[in-house]
Amino acid sequence: MKKGIILAAMAVAATQFAHAQLSINPEAGINIANMSQKVAGNKITNDSRIGFKVGAMVDIGVVKGFYIQPGVLYSVKGFQNSETVLGTTIKSKTSLNYLEVPLNFAYRYDFDKAGAVFAAVGPYIGIGLNGKDKVEGGPLAGETDIKFGGDADQLKKIDYGANFSVGYISPIGIYVRAQYGMGLANLSNVDNVKIKNKVWGFSLGYTFQLNER
Repeated sequence: MKKGIILAAMAVAATQFAHAQLSINPEAGINIANMSQKVAGNKITNDSRIGFKVGAMVDIGVVKGFYIQPGVLYSVKGFQNSETVLGTTIKSKTSLNYLEVPLNFAYRYDFDKAGAVFAAVGPYIGIGLNGKDKVEGGPLAGETDIKFGGDADQLKKIDYGANFSVGYISPIGIYVRAQYGMGLANLSNVDNVKIKNKVWGFSLGYTFQLNER
């Protein structure tokens, strides 16, 4: 009896998924990235840097207007600084490259032939792939690889946080998205140091509808 109920439930779930509104959305854009840093409670101010992101999202309809949106993105984050010391301008740029997996919960409102607007919120997990510190000017000029791990001179490999986004979808499927990514993970392995990602993003994508909406 229990086995029959389970099989029936699985059949219903499979049927619902088969009839769910599905689309695949390749997406690319820019990141205006920065990192919040505190050392022994003292805030360190950095300048934002431009990175990029590219990947794809999948829309899975739940009920009319609401959908789940998982995805996979390659995302470049970091920060930069510039200062003058004894007449010498020293510029530094930190690049951190992540494989990012977001899971958004979204709502879409259609305007018939005028397109649609959407809003989404949800968590993300980022896996650090590689990184680089680049310094121009001064005695420390050069490039250094950033390593991920558990040592004091490394950054934690796993980042996580929350994404908030809004956007517009045109009637032909092209869409634009504005997003803020708030990093919640402290990436530092040093007790009195806190380092977190924070990123504004703007992207352009296209919706490939796999079944009728």
